[in-house]
Amino acid sequence: EQIKQNDLASTSAVVLSRQPYKVIKGINTTDDIQNIDFINVQKANDEKYLTKQGKSFVITRSASTLTRAKALMYEDLEQIDFDGIKYRKDIGV
Repeated sequence: EQIKQNDLASTSAVVLSRQPYKVIKGINTTDDIQNIDFINVQKANDEKYLTKQGKSFVITRSASTLTRAKALMYEDLEQIDFDGIKYRKDIGV
């Protein structure tokens, strides 16, 4: 087998919810929803995303440098909000 490689650096953050059934605001405003891997999120009929308690999703961003990837990840995280959101703010420090 051959492993595909590229010149990009990536960073990820796990987003947790302290409370279940909270509406996740801003998830559709991120640059690319494909950067989000849903773990424990429910999509409601009205196109809203709802949390479940615990790990909700992982957001990953890639760029030519780790510093840029980290900046893009935190820009996306700043757009996302719900009651009880929790994620580490010291990734890549």
